[in-house]
Amino acid sequence: MLEPLDRDYSRRVRPRPLSCQTTPQYYVTDRAMYSFGRADRPVQPDVVWIRNINRSPDNRLERLSLRNYHLITNHTLEHLVQCSPNLVYIDVSGTSVTLPAIRRFRISKPKCEVVANHLEEIEKLPEVESQEEDDTVVVLLQPPPRADGDQPPKSPPPQEVVAP
Repeated sequence: MLEPLDRDYSRRVRPRPLSCQTTPQYYVTDRAMYSFGRADRPVQPDVVWIRNINRSPDNRLERLSLRNYHLITNHTLEHLVQCSPNLVYIDVSGTSVTLPAIRRFRISKPKCEVVANHLEEIEKLPEVESQEEDDTVVVLLQPPPRADGDQPPKSPPPQEVVAP
């Protein structure tokens, strides 16, 4: 007989599987983080915002943990630099945030403690290698000149089409 105050009834009748068979879905993304504050310089200019004016330019976040949310990228840190003046602690361990982005964030907000355990091994490398990654930008406006014997093949002549 079912007792009216039996709180464990649903657990006994319907046992749950020990492990989840579906892939986890992460709803915390860069786009979700953009909802905290309004940036003067939008991080992603191609994103359309509806009622952007109603949001406060600053938020009151002081401590933020984004641990193991893989859809959090460098854009979130760029946004938080502009919109979170009170931020004193952020944990981005296990996210897609890169070491150069964390360095830029630390320069912009020196009073904020940043935790990124997934980058500890990379951070121990000498500074010379990381500066090359940050500062080196190669822009090729023209392809390099080719030698005379290394010309691309000529295109076939156009074919004439006779109208019926």
